[in-house]
Amino acid sequence: MPLHDIRQANTQLDQLAADRSMDHPPAGSPAIIVSDRLTVDPQHAPAANANVYLASTETIEQIAGDVSIVWSDLLTSAAGIQAEQTLRQHVRWVMTEHGCLPTQVIDRLTQNRIRPGA
Repeated sequence: MPLHDIRQANTQLDQLAADRSMDHPPAGSPAIIVSDRLTVDPQHAPAANANVYLASTETIEQIAGDVSIVWSDLLTSAAGIQAEQTLRQHVRWVMTEHGCLPTQVIDRLTQNRIRPGA
C-alpha cells in the first residue's frame, strides 16, 4: 500500500466534514481503503490515523452478495406482512442473519486496522 494512499485516507473524513460545513466528522467514523493489495509497508503503517482500515475487494463482494440476498428475501417474504412493527422486526432479523445491519457492515469493513497498536 503506497504511503500516498494512506495519507489521502487520513484526510478524507476531514475533507468531507468541511464540504458539509461541519467542524469535524462524527466520532468513531472509519476511513476504509478498499484494495486487492492487502499489505502495508511496516514503515508506512504508523503514518495511518487510528481510524484508517484496509478492506479487500473480496470483503466488498461478500457484503454486496449478502445485501443482494437480503433484498431478494425481503421482496418475497415481507410482502404479506401488514403490521408495521412486525415488518420492522422481520427486516431487522433478515438483515441481522446476513450481517447487513449498518453496525455489522462496519464491523466487517474494519477488521484490518492499518496502524499497528492503535
